[in-house]
Amino acid sequence: GAEENWRIIGEIEQAIGRYGEKMIDFYHAWEHLAAGLRAFSDDESALKIELAQWRTVLREDPHGVEKAIRALRYRLKSSEGKQRPLIQKELGYFVRHRHEMPNGAYSSSGQPIGSGVQEAACKTLVTQRMKRSGMAWGLAGGQAILTLRSWQQSGRFAAAWHILSPLFRHHFHTATKEEIRAQRRAA
Repeated sequence: GAEENWRIIGEIEQAIGRYGEKMIDFYHAWEHLAAGLRAFSDDESALKIELAQWRTVLREDPHGVEKAIRALRYRLKSSEGKQRPLIQKELGYFVRHRHEMPNGAYSSSGQPIGSGVQEAACKTLVTQRMKRSGMAWGLAGGQAILTLRSWQQSGRFAAAWHILSPLFRHHFHTATKEEIRAQRRAA
């Protein structure tokens, strides 16, 4: 949900002419909901049960986000003092990002709702290769090695190389002994 991430992704989408669906990682959304619920309750044992219930609702219910918004609105109306700004902040987050949290619909169809897959890809694709001891990369060299590594890890190296290798081929002529002698005499 970080605005800077959305900006960068938008620039990339525009540059390549392909657009994806924005989705906030379930666990980040859950942290915001839990913070709003915690701001309202002082009863730790009751809160623990309520948090477990709301976690399931947010994760599995196709209308979980709207239910969470209603719950936070109710708590905001019933709160006073220093609770109100905390609940208002989390309610605002849910209202602004409600369309980017299709957790229930995604999880019921078996699609991922967390960013674990992307974070693991960053670790195996980038971190393990680029942060080895003593390595320093410029932009062009780093991009080149990451491109090759992504082809290899995704099982697309052969297909990609088949397309790109003609760009790297150089045709040359093997000189005969007579041509070499003639070049030496001319020099």
